[in-house]
Amino acid sequence: MKIDLHCHSSFSDGILAPQQLLEIAEKERLTIFSITDHDSVKGTAIANRGSVNYSFSYITGIEISARYKQEKIEILGYNFNAENSTFKQSLVKLQNARRDRIYKILAKLQEIGISGLCLFRPLRRRFLRANAEQVVSIFNLRWLIVWWPFFGRT
Repeated sequence: MKIDLHCHSSFSDGILAPQQLLEIAEKERLTIFSITDHDSVKGTAIANRGSVNYSFSYITGIEISARYKQEKIEILGYNFNAENSTFKQSLVKLQNARRDRIYKILAKLQEIGISGLCLFRPLRRRFLRANAEQVVSIFNLRWLIVWWPFFGRT
């Protein structure tokens, strides 16, 4: 039995679309598969609808960002209703908090004279989604090049 219950699509920090992940799961002969994007059900909803055409069982999944005693934790959730409107509204709040954090990081970087960033591709996508017009140049690199202290102090 082959199982993958922790996979990210392009709706999170993965690089493949949900449909592509379904095709790979089928090719790899998985028995059970789940997409667990960060704070988003877009990928898992698409995969859930598309998985009927494949031989494996698909389980709805998500990875939720949270804090416990001042520590960042990530909670994996499975087999839930991805169309629940109350749940989706809660996810929008998490996504907005992430966007606001990006703006704070950019402001701190600008304070010390850093006006251009090189970002790992998924983070580049997040900056673009957040309409971060302050970013002067973004390159398609494999490594995140930014000052890590700014990430924890917003």
